[in-house]
Amino acid sequence: NKNIIEKAFSQIEGDYSCLLKELISLNLDFVHRKSKTLLLPIDKKERLAFHFALQIERTKEFRKVFENAYYTLTSHFSNINFPKYGKKDYKRIHNSVIMEGRMANFYANLLTDRKWIFLVNHTNTPFITSDNPCIQIYHVNEIKEPISPVSDKVTFYIPISPILAIEIYDKKIKCDDLSYFDVFKKDNIKWYNLNIKCQCTMFLFSNEKISDYLTENLL
Repeated sequence: NKNIIEKAFSQIEGDYSCLLKELISLNLDFVHRKSKTLLLPIDKKERLAFHFALQIERTKEFRKVFENAYYTLTSHFSNINFPKYGKKDYKRIHNSVIMEGRMANFYANLLTDRKWIFLVNHTNTPFITSDNPCIQIYHVNEIKEPISPVSDKVTFYIPISPILAIEIYDKKIKCDDLSYFDVFKKDNIKWYNLNIKCQCTMFLFSNEKISDYLTENLL
């Protein structure tokens, strides 16, 4: 029941909103900062990681996990009479997983344990977001098979505002935890935006007129 899901999430979205506002307010100090390291208390990092995990879990992109599992089973075990699954069945499984909470906890722990880099956009090309606001970026030239989210070839990317985003790396990547990375090249911003565009389901969001922005920067 979609209403049950929405009611459950409406109670925690206020907390998420406050956390995002705190991050966005940090922009005021970007010009004056002396250190490249951001002091973010571990409790806030854990809370943000949990909300990011929920964002990952709620997207239609995430629902494909269940569809892929079904098609993998039916193709490898063609001698078994599996029940016929359709769109409503995948939605039902998806909602059940969301309400159970185990997958959200898995992703929250995964994100908390990784290295967080705050990307500061110094160009006039804004970060865009979409109805899939927390995406996985695959740092490989060609994807021949599904990549596990625990792979060091995967980072998680979350645009927070037009000038602030977070990218979450595997622990093996050599960089300071919770640090800033200043981005001055438009092409780098466009690359992140292109990943958002490719993984969105229906909507893109920008503080500019989106049709003009897409024509100029992504198409």
